[in-house]
Amino acid sequence: MHETMSTLSQFTNHHWSKLRNDWLLWWQGKLNRPLVVIEAFDAQSGFGYEHLYPNLFQFDPSLAPEQVLLQVEAVIQSVHWLGDAYPRWWLNFGPGVLAAFLGSQARYENGTTWFHPILKDADLKTVSLSFDPENEYYQRVLGIFKAAVQRWGKMLTIGYPDLGGILDILASLRSTEKLLLDLVDTPQEVIRLCNQIAGVWLEVFSQLNQNLETAERGFSSWAPLWMPANGYMLQCDFAYMISPRMFKTFVLPTLITCSQAIQYPFYHLDGKGQLPHLKSLLEIEQLKGIQWIPGDGAPPAEDWPEVLTEIRRHHKLCQVYVTPAGAQKIVRELGGQGFVLSLWEQDHSGGHRNLTLEEAELALEMLRREGVMI
Repeated sequence: MHETMSTLSQFTNHHWSKLRNDWLLWWQGKLNRPLVVIEAFDAQSGFGYEHLYPNLFQFDPSLAPEQVLLQVEAVIQSVHWLGDAYPRWWLNFGPGVLAAFLGSQARYENGTTWFHPILKDADLKTVSLSFDPENEYYQRVLGIFKAAVQRWGKMLTIGYPDLGGILDILASLRSTEKLLLDLVDTPQEVIRLCNQIAGVWLEVFSQLNQNLETAERGFSSWAPLWMPANGYMLQCDFAYMISPRMFKTFVLPTLITCSQAIQYPFYHLDGKGQLPHLKSLLEIEQLKGIQWIPGDGAPPAEDWPEVLTEIRRHHKLCQVYVTPAGAQKIVRELGGQGFVLSLWEQDHSGGHRNLTLEEAELALEMLRREGVMI
C-alpha cells in the first residue's frame, strides 16, 4: 500500500484484500518482509492512543452502548492506518475484565481499572467460581461489543476486550500477596480454581466469537495483530514473580488448554522477569508467536537480539513495539521476516505516543530504502 492517506473513509475493498493477503502470508511464514503497523494522527488533532481506545469504565454506565460508540467515532475517523495497519477498534475495559464477570467490583481510577479482591479472606477450599451471564459487567461489555459489531463490523475489525490471563484473574480476586502464598500453602486449590477460571474464560470467548459472526473484517484483540479467524493475545503477568517450575505447574496447563481452543493464539511476554519461561512457551506447539515487551526502564525491544533470535529460531512469529529507528535496526540485523513492527515514538515524559502523519510517512520511506517494500 503506497497510498499516503488511509483514513477509514478512504479504505476500499482493494485495501482490505491486500491487507488480508499479506497478513495470511505472514501467519503462514511465507511473507518475505516484516509487517509494519502504524496508527498515526495529524499533529494538530490532539488525539492519541488513549482517545482511540479509552477505558470504557470511565463512561456513565447509564449511557446506551450506541452513545458510548459516538464518544470515539470521530477519533476512529481521524486515524491514518498506514503500512500494514488496518482499521480497528477494541473494547478497553482495562486488563483482566473477566475478574468482574466473576463477581469482583470494578473501579476506574488513575487511568486504569482496579478489581476488588473478593476472595482475599476466603478459605480457598470452600471457594467455587462460576459465571452468571446476567452479571452486570458482562452485560455492559457484551452490549457495547454487540453494538460495535452492528455499527462498524463491515468497516473495521472489532477487537476482543482484555479478558486477562488465568492466574492474573485469580490474583485480582484473591490479591497478589495472598496468591503468592497460596502457591506454596494450597497448590491444589490454586490449580482447581485456575481450571474453573479457564472454563469461564473459554465460555466468554466463545460468546464473543458468536457475536462476531456477522462481522466482515477479521479478528483482533488489544494487540495490533489481524487474524483471519478467532485468536487472542494470551498472557500471565503474574508469571514475572514465579519460578519456571511454578510456571509449569500453575500457568502452562491452562495456557495449553486455551491455545488448543484458539485458532491464532499469541503470548504477551512482558518484562525480563518472564524470560525464564520463554523455553516452555516456545515448546507449546499450538502457540503461533510471542509479543516481546521488555518493560519499563529496560532497553527497547530491538536491543534484545538474543530474545528475538530465539523466538524466530523456534519458528514462532514475533510482534514488538519499536520506534522507526528500532524498526530499522531489526530489519538491518535480523532481516525482519516473521516480525510485526508496531511503530510509535517516545513522548516528552519518556512514555510512548502515536506517530504523527508526517513522522509515519518518513518512517515508511526509510523502511522502503531498507528494502521493506510495503
